[in-house]
Amino acid sequence: MYKIMFSIFMELLTKKRVSRRYLADKLYCCERSITRYIDRLILDGAPVIVVKGRGGGYELDGKFIADLKRF
Repeated sequence: MYKIMFSIFMELLTKKRVSRRYLADKLYCCERSITRYIDRLILDGAPVIVVKGRGGGYELDGKFIADLKRF
């Protein structure tokens, strides 16, 4: 579970916005699972923004600065 959540977070760090379909295809799981992982990331304090509608997806808050020394 945490491996997939970490992979999602790294995708969000490297791309401006990612769709649920893109993440599901890349991580070989269903879209519903991606929704659950994103919800868990948000509950754990990750600054993930959900953009609804056409062209929507997931992105990190623009004010977020990653300190990669933690990893």
